[in-house]
Formats: sequence, structure tokens, C-alpha cells
Amino acid sequence: MTKMKKNPAAVALGRLGGARNTRKQMEARKRNAQKAGRPRRVCAACGEPVLGFHVDRALDDSCGIHEWKWQKPSEREDR
Repeated sequence: MTKMKKNPAAVALGRLGGARNTRKQMEARKRNAQKAGRPRRVCAACGEPVLGFHVDRALDDSCGIHEWKWQKPSEREDR
């Protein structure tokens, strides 16, 4: 059984220890970092972002509700 020839580009990258920063890797890191962490909290009635504690007085004036929920990734508009 013969051994398959290794890809020279992969061998060169392996010598660098994976320390190569290509443009695609940088873009992927940025994209993944934007998706990381907890989702935003939004008002259960109007969908506005809730900042601070679970009772946001500014939202109470606009919609009169004290509930919030986690925003699903599919509900985000700024993707």
C-alpha cells in the first residue's frame, strides 16, 4: 500500500503552527465574535431592546408592560 502525497500548502501551514492569519480567517473570526455571547433582551410587547434591569421605566411609559424575553437570532434585523 502506497502512502498518499501530502498537500505542500498544508505542510507549510503546519510548520507555522497554525499561526498564519489569512484574510478569510480574520473575517471568520470577526463574524463569529459578533454572534457570540447572550442574545439581547427585548420588551415582550413592543420588541424594543431592554437595557438595565428587567423593569425599564422608559418602556413602561410606551407600552406599560414589565416583561422581557431573549431575542432569537432569527428575530434580529441587523444581521
